[in-house]
Amino acid sequence: MLRLRPFRISDWPAVQRRRDELLADGFDLVPRFEEFEDWSHYVSYYARGRLGVGLRAGDVPMMMLAAEVDGAFVGTLGVRLVADESRLPLAGHVGYAVFASYRRRGYATEMLRQALIILRAEGVTRVLVACHDDNVASATVIERCGGELEAMVDVGRGVADMRRYVLAPPAESLWLRPLRVGDQARAREAHEAILPEDSQFLLNWTPETPWASYLDQMRREHRGEHLEEGRVRGVFLAAAMGDELVGRASVRFSLNEWLAAWGGHVGHAVLHAYRRQGFASEILRQALVVARAEGVGRVVMTCFNDNQGSARVIERHEGVLNSTGLTSEWPGHMRRYYIE
Repeated sequence: MLRLRPFRISDWPAVQRRRDELLADGFDLVPRFEEFEDWSHYVSYYARGRLGVGLRAGDVPMMMLAAEVDGAFVGTLGVRLVADESRLPLAGHVGYAVFASYRRRGYATEMLRQALIILRAEGVTRVLVACHDDNVASATVIERCGGELEAMVDVGRGVADMRRYVLAPPAESLWLRPLRVGDQARAREAHEAILPEDSQFLLNWTPETPWASYLDQMRREHRGEHLEEGRVRGVFLAAAMGDELVGRASVRFSLNEWLAAWGGHVGHAVLHAYRRQGFASEILRQALVVARAEGVGRVVMTCFNDNQGSARVIERHEGVLNSTGLTSEWPGHMRRYYIE
């Protein structure tokens, strides 16, 4: 299974070995590396820049991610995390490369599919991806992921030899995305609908909270700004099909003592009308992509012992039961799973 994660300081030997290989194909594994003092500064810049902190003039928030399969370094992916297309280079939102020895195994397609999940979770609905006109393999990957050719563009060589594709989510597909201003009525209805189940759709929300203030709180928690006591950086995502809300996911990028015992890294819910249709599994699949792209390694998840549906979903995604009876508040009633 292919997984995306941020680059680490310890990746430098592998990066050195693979860089010349990709340069021969016209792709730099570590673009603009010469602008940095060393690898540690490069990694640190993108770790901070992902949140828009310390960016150089003209740069946008961006993730630089390593692609791994069973621990093997198979490729690299860059994702620009902005919806405003005027701030993008002509290359678009996504750049990716697979090392020669791992090509023709479907890894490029899976990397782009996961990049789409990351971008949707950032609120980007119209994703731009480009490739050279003669790069038939890359064009095939983009089209396989739903890309539609929008234009041929000139990237500075005096000829329009770059294909620019647009990828927009089909209305019938489920995607995780941030809550929007227009979601207020539907989100409140969803919240009221699952309250009798001793659950919540809108976390840390009360009817007295102005919707704009709640959305601002969610944005601040995503960036890790001005966190209230007991809160950690994370993201709240609506699971939507078109304008319909199907469920939600909350993804925490680190754990405090309470989350380690109770909430874990990922929590999710599906509205009653959409249950037993595979949506919970799809929500968790996408949530795991988001968590790993933010650097979460071992994912911790919990559920009540008698919630067999949730337990099956976690186990379907390689969750391994670690322990039961995790809290003094609910002794013997909780399960903790690890997803490596």
